[in-house]
Amino acid sequence: MSVEEYAELSATLHTMGNDAFKCEMCLTRYKEDEDGRRRAEHHRKYRLGCFGGDGNKVFVRLGSVAFHTCPGNYWSNESAGWIELWKVWTNQSVLPFAGAIVDQPAKIMEVFAALNALSAAERKNREPEKTGGKELDGGRE
Repeated sequence: MSVEEYAELSATLHTMGNDAFKCEMCLTRYKEDEDGRRRAEHHRKYRLGCFGGDGNKVFVRLGSVAFHTCPGNYWSNESAGWIELWKVWTNQSVLPFAGAIVDQPAKIMEVFAALNALSAAERKNREPEKTGGKELDGGRE
């Protein structure tokens, strides 16, 4: 799997369940008048990460992938298809092709392994850390 495919897979998995990274949901908070459109354009350019900006600034980190723009920009229909197949496999134990795991194409097993790792990392990031009797969320008290 290439780095680009992994980044698309990571971004698509994250954005599928997160409306904050879907353009239509993110931009609905702006009014449909001239002032609202100007504010939306300003925020898209300078704050929301729609177009990027400073190439050194990380907008969000998903697992081992650092995105310099909104991960919604990396949405991929192909990745969404892989994710749907993976969900069927994990939830219903149904493989996409006839046969056992060893009969599946190597590509699909590579994608499923990556999705398992991304999903585990995302679950780990959501769970509050327990340290010294205190609950910490993302390293912040």
